[in-house]
Amino acid sequence: FATHRCSINIAMLVDQKIANLTGEYSGMIQGNTFKRADSLGVSNSATDMGLESEIHFNFEATSDAGPMMSSLFFFQFALNMIAFAQFWMPESADRTGITMTTILAAAVLQSEAGVGGTWMGRFLSASLFFQLFCFILSLTQLHHTDAAESHANLARKRNFMAARSLAHIISATLRGFATLFLGKAGLHTYEDLIGRRVVVPIFLVLVLVSMYTPRAGSMDITMHADHGHQASPFFWVSASGLLLYLIAAGVHVVIGGSGPSSESSEATPAPDSDRIRTQATKVAQTI
Repeated sequence: FATHRCSINIAMLVDQKIANLTGEYSGMIQGNTFKRADSLGVSNSATDMGLESEIHFNFEATSDAGPMMSSLFFFQFALNMIAFAQFWMPESADRTGITMTTILAAAVLQSEAGVGGTWMGRFLSASLFFQLFCFILSLTQLHHTDAAESHANLARKRNFMAARSLAHIISATLRGFATLFLGKAGLHTYEDLIGRRVVVPIFLVLVLVSMYTPRAGSMDITMHADHGHQASPFFWVSASGLLLYLIAAGVHVVIGGSGPSSESSEATPAPDSDRIRTQATKVAQTI
């Protein structure tokens, strides 16, 4: 989102009160296409030497953000989404390997881009930090198993299929929606809960905020016409994701928790309970 401005003032003694200045500009600066915009003003003043006419030529060149946003920003955003996908994967999946792959790809992308110290450089560095944090979470999750999640998923499916009323079906659907985004304690590991509830939403907020900052200094992004929601379609992708998170959080608060209700959980016994109850029945019949 680079914007370059300069001005040229030319003063001369003339008899005419009107001076014309025409020019053309087109070219490439450091590989980025720049758009030209200029304005022309003329002022006249009387001096001891006669009439002085001064021409004010203001020149502005703004970078075309499209190529950068559709290449570097797109690939970095995609890499982060791949890294975040581990929070929805089975615990037996190779989460560490997936995260390491995205980190290496992001490091190569950042080194080859050569955009250090720019807006894009800051975004790439921040995105890489999120991937490193995901890698740490994947390491702490290696000792977990899928047993609890598998049983809870089976129980949720049984409870949903056993529903008789429309209200119960809607409630179960909304709880499942909230669980999809926020996870559920006891059903998912704390790494998944941190990832779904903290890491992913913060990254989406970062994308939205980065489209409007910095707002001062030499890197003031507001000087560029394409900043904000016009910068990239991923602004709306991130905004839509945050909206879904807000809806899921509202469902979690209103209904009272994500996942199967307490009544439904009681209606579906654990496999061990089924086995013990069956054995007790056989013993009673034998007696």
